[in-house]
Amino acid sequence: IKSLNVPLLTAPIWFGSDYNIIKPTDGIDKVKGIIGITTNSQETSSAYDPAINAFDGNTNSIWHSEWNKPNQFPYNITAKYASPSTFFKLTYLPRQTGDNGIITNYRILTSLDGVTFTEVATGTWAKDNTEKTVNFTPTLAKYVRLEVPQGGGTNGFASASEIKIFETDPVTPQPVTTYLSDMDWFSATTGWGTIQKDRSIDGNALKLNNTAYTKGLSTHANSEIVYKLDGQYTSFGALVGVDDEVGSVGSVEFQVVVDNQVVFSSGVMHNYTEPKEVNVNLTGKNELKLIVTDGQDGTNSDHADWVNARLIK
Repeated sequence: IKSLNVPLLTAPIWFGSDYNIIKPTDGIDKVKGIIGITTNSQETSSAYDPAINAFDGNTNSIWHSEWNKPNQFPYNITAKYASPSTFFKLTYLPRQTGDNGIITNYRILTSLDGVTFTEVATGTWAKDNTEKTVNFTPTLAKYVRLEVPQGGGTNGFASASEIKIFETDPVTPQPVTTYLSDMDWFSATTGWGTIQKDRSIDGNALKLNNTAYTKGLSTHANSEIVYKLDGQYTSFGALVGVDDEVGSVGSVEFQVVVDNQVVFSSGVMHNYTEPKEVNVNLTGKNELKLIVTDGQDGTNSDHADWVNARLIK
């Protein structure tokens, strides 16, 4: 077994049957990320009381320190995880029959490398068979150990029916939105006037189809605004249209170009055209160009708004 580098078993294989499953002592948990259970003392004769029993979900089975060697404190039992997680709680269910090994003094330690352990909690438990709970400061670890210090196990032993270790819920990163009017562009040109941030090209409130907006860019055909992305953003969004300040005149076409590829084109839009939503994937992209053309009929009154133009990461 050693030469093949395969996991040791909880008992000799010849003790196995349909009713007594012999399990490996490593790679035993497929649900919670545990890949190994180790201890400095366990009773494995005739498949009784190995450390794995404390994590098998069966309250009728137990881990028990070696029967013939009492008072070998400190006892410990350690869960090894496949990858580091942030842990904050441990529960201990004592054996439900008898009292040998019921833990009354405890230490909880964690480690990232399995060599250096740091104490995260210590205390005492009542000597009864009710479940005990210990909360501690959320700690990043790959190993979590329950240690039984001198005198902490009833009659000189240590035992457990079930040990459960709880990790914090993963924090889902929230999208971060940055409006282009709050950023500096790499380069920009406009066919008339000056590109405006959060105002129309004439300096009025941004307004599309009688609805006013507070954020956005306003340009005049023909225009091009370039932003360097460096792969930092996931998407670009905006609402585009001809600003109300020009009345019934003006016709433009909006284009979004990402890494020299046109990924959005509005078609020719007039003041009376319903504003159009833009939503473009930018994952791994490096350059964004916002282009406004004159709709092929000249640039007269071509006031074009990129309302709520924003980058999301």
